[in-house]
Amino acid sequence: MANKKRFWLGILAMVLVLGMTVVGCDNGSTGNGGNSILDTMGLSTANPNSTALNIGNITLTQFNEVKELLGGYQGWSTFDGDLNIIWTGRTQTQANQAETALDGLSWIGGKSYGFMFNPTREEEDGLYLPAGTVWVYFY
Repeated sequence: MANKKRFWLGILAMVLVLGMTVVGCDNGSTGNGGNSILDTMGLSTANPNSTALNIGNITLTQFNEVKELLGGYQGWSTFDGDLNIIWTGRTQTQANQAETALDGLSWIGGKSYGFMFNPTREEEDGLYLPAGTVWVYFY
């Protein structure tokens, strides 16, 4: 429960900060107005560097295990001081299976991490998180 509170506090902070920077800057790229939070995170599909892995307190092998939990991998980022791994276009069933698989990893018990699934599009202050987004973050 503390992880969920921490995550939503982080999202609120991101929305407030990013909302203030994009006021009046609708580029129309979404068709519905606003900008994707994922676009502001600077997601990368390259292997994370040692600095990013240290932020998440995981190894590249562990990162790859998590990355492979779901199809629809969008990338990773150290946005907001956490190592974030993002997938999109996932269903509730897929998210449940990924969460179960994540919890079953032999090394995961000693890590500080959170798991979030947004079945529907979440929008606030001109920013949105796409429907079907799965977000695993290590801190």
